[in-house]
Amino acid sequence: MAKRSVQQFSPDVLSRICDHCDRSTLVQLARTCRAFSIPSFRRIWQTLDGFAPLFETLPEDALHYYTESLRSWTRVTPMPLSLNLTVLDINRELTATDLLRFRIYAPLVRHICWKPSFKPKTVSPHAWHVLDRANPGPLRNLRFLVYRELQVPDPTRSSPFHSLLGPNLIALRVSLTRAPPNSYRASASEGVDPTLIDFLVALPRTCPFLRILEVSVSPPMSRAQRALADAVCLLPHLTTFSASGIPLLPRAFCHLSTLPDLKTASWEDYYTGAGPFTPHHVRPFPSLETLAISANTVERALALLAVASPPRLVHLTLTLRPAPDPAQFASLAHALASIPFRPTLELLHIKFRSRHAPKPEPIPPSAFSPLFSLSRLRDIRIDGHCFVALNDHALAEMARAWPQLRVAHLYEDHSWTAPDAPETLPTLPGLVEVSRRCPDIEQLFIMMRDVRRDDVEAVLALPPPRVVDASTLAAVSPCALASLGVGRAAVEEDDVAPLAAALSLLFRPSGR
Repeated sequence: MAKRSVQQFSPDVLSRICDHCDRSTLVQLARTCRAFSIPSFRRIWQTLDGFAPLFETLPEDALHYYTESLRSWTRVTPMPLSLNLTVLDINRELTATDLLRFRIYAPLVRHICWKPSFKPKTVSPHAWHVLDRANPGPLRNLRFLVYRELQVPDPTRSSPFHSLLGPNLIALRVSLTRAPPNSYRASASEGVDPTLIDFLVALPRTCPFLRILEVSVSPPMSRAQRALADAVCLLPHLTTFSASGIPLLPRAFCHLSTLPDLKTASWEDYYTGAGPFTPHHVRPFPSLETLAISANTVERALALLAVASPPRLVHLTLTLRPAPDPAQFASLAHALASIPFRPTLELLHIKFRSRHAPKPEPIPPSAFSPLFSLSRLRDIRIDGHCFVALNDHALAEMARAWPQLRVAHLYEDHSWTAPDAPETLPTLPGLVEVSRRCPDIEQLFIMMRDVRRDDVEAVLALPPPRVVDASTLAAVSPCALASLGVGRAAVEEDDVAPLAAALSLLFRPSGR
């Protein structure tokens, strides 16, 4: 068989070969021969880990590097994390000749996705301003950008990355973290980042066809809410919108409610005025399927849910501070039970965040049972400093109300000890209805009473479960439960083996 040279392959074949190679292999291919160099370089430059490779196309005599120690502050914890950053800087003004290689590689870039690294490399704000003065033009073929930046307290040192955004950008995720000088709360509302304002103001003009916009600022910056509202109102093609750290003004909320293709939305405490909206101020979100709301109180969340009434909502996430008492949770459950998207809701996630909360009060079945009207629910999670205290009757009612249930997480605080009163928590026989009426259940986390020998014997005395499919009248095997959480329920050592036999009777082995 005659040997064929690589030169004889068509460019399409070589390009397809490069499509199946990782980055290190592409670098080796680019050095192998001239035939592979062009498709390999195109593939390498399609996806970058940051903007530094583009700056490194500038002449070496114009660049210099230095190391900067920076403290990163997160919203999860105010403790600082020291980072040693390799910073790229430009030591002189750039000419048109200096930008020749930059303009060769810039059109190849399609995706820029920031990835965490143990040796992070970043570009100094000074280098960004020098490049901006040289006017290199936007990255016209850039379509996806994930940009994260750790900033020092001085807002004048922010990077004007938005000068490289082009008209073909359709997905933009930006996360800006500023290290406060004294504490996390110190700069939560102080000052304003001019670069962030310029970025938001220019966004509709530079990226008119943007579909995905996610902006996160930490600590929060309320003074940017006007610029964010202006940008949102001029972006008619959004399908995904998320704002964290910048309050959403009412007019931006009204505009989002009219977008025909908006499917995912997330914002924090949308209204900061004297009172809530009334329902006639906005129209329903026609295509919204996923909604995440973070509010300071249950009342604010309920006010927003009363205004936003998407008819096709599938996934709802509520983040509330602090954890509510049973009466507040009951009002929340009643409101969720009467929302217009009740027939379509399948996933409900309620998070309660509280740094210094007292011992949580159990949520009784009477406060939780209104949620049983969500007939299509498949996934329910109650996270945070609270728990749902069901009993056997409420657990059976839950199984009858949610036959398609797959995941039920009804507690998270493992440090709390369940009460001894047997009527407050379900027993082992209470799982029978769940195993027979919820054949798709995979994860079940509920506070249970201590396991007793008579409970185990009651389950073992039951006939083998025989679930019948109503459509085919065929027998269905018990559900394959992968995870079962029971809180702090105790079991005697002599009852471990009988308990395992009882559980295997209710739930078949899942193999996971």
